[in-house]
Amino acid sequence: MKNFLDTIKESGVSELFWIVVGIILGKLVEIIIEFVRTKVRNFKLKKNIETEDRLSIESLDIVSLDHADPVYEMHDISVETVTKRLFIDSPAELKESINSLDKDMTFSSDISFDRESSFTDLVHITGIHDLQERIEKHRKLTAQFFISKLEKGHTIFNGRKYGVYRIHRKRNADPEENACLRLELFETDYFTHQVFRSIYQELKQENHPIGKLTKLENLHAYYPFTTSFGMNTFIILETGNLDEIIFAKRSRFLNTGSLESKWHVTMNEGLTETDREGKDISLIKCMHRGLREELGIREEHHKHIIDERFMDLFIEMGKFEIGLTSYVKMDINKDKLFNLYSAAKDGELETDGLVTVPISEKKLKGFLKDEKLTEAAKYTLKMLLARRKYLG
Repeated sequence: MKNFLDTIKESGVSELFWIVVGIILGKLVEIIIEFVRTKVRNFKLKKNIETEDRLSIESLDIVSLDHADPVYEMHDISVETVTKRLFIDSPAELKESINSLDKDMTFSSDISFDRESSFTDLVHITGIHDLQERIEKHRKLTAQFFISKLEKGHTIFNGRKYGVYRIHRKRNADPEENACLRLELFETDYFTHQVFRSIYQELKQENHPIGKLTKLENLHAYYPFTTSFGMNTFIILETGNLDEIIFAKRSRFLNTGSLESKWHVTMNEGLTETDREGKDISLIKCMHRGLREELGIREEHHKHIIDERFMDLFIEMGKFEIGLTSYVKMDINKDKLFNLYSAAKDGELETDGLVTVPISEKKLKGFLKDEKLTEAAKYTLKMLLARRKYLG
């Protein structure tokens, strides 16, 4: 090494050599500092999310299945359909009553994951030995629920939808170790979804283990019950001063069985076949469809979108429904957005109104104290606020 340095010195280029060395060392120091900063930021963010997660588990009927830190990149989540179908038909005698109230409502014949109609495969998957008998009981109860809703003038769509067949979770092999998800979906419909919701409530009342799920690894035996996947999205308005968050009041006419209208996330949408892009289902396409149908935000308004991200995968144990937290940040005028909402296709069907709340501790605490929120809205808000100072 000494001979090498002597050679450099004798060659007359020592000054240039040390300048280059200094530049390289300076860049190296910058890289190390940025690496340490990133690690510290990620550590603090992880602790912050874990703290909010514990609060959610303690105060809400929510179980977190996975967290991004701080957000999932668009390529970190893949959603694909598998050749699995799960449909439960309405009893024939009650179907006639339903069609007398809504002649356009259709149902699908019984079929399970194994392509048979006996549902014996679901008994083996779940370990619930009397599941077939419960299906027979609750298909009748669900049909009666449909009739009751239709008689009261409520709108019910028994459309095709997707349930979650498998969730694969891992961390990418990169310095950031970003969270990565792969979701496999099966085809079902709303009637089938309601049958399994009804069975779930009965099992929960009987203190069955399905109602005590605490982590993703315990979910594999109960995928027949995960007949719903919902996008839970808050819109944040950038005002130039104090950003505002938009809450939507869920419509009393939604098919939830609840008579109480509560404040919810701005937009809540499930995955359908219309969200397909090639062989995969697009979460962004689903989000944009929800913004269009529920809020009137069409493609020409996307120029106002500053950022749109996904954050947490969770299951709401009150209804055994899987959800994904997300947010859309926009620089659109509040009055203009409310005008778009007034003309939205599904605005009145999905919601009874919107309200904006400044994102400050005092304002949000006051809103939460005075108003009733859904569990999913509380959880999504907690997880969003846990990341606020890391998202800019």
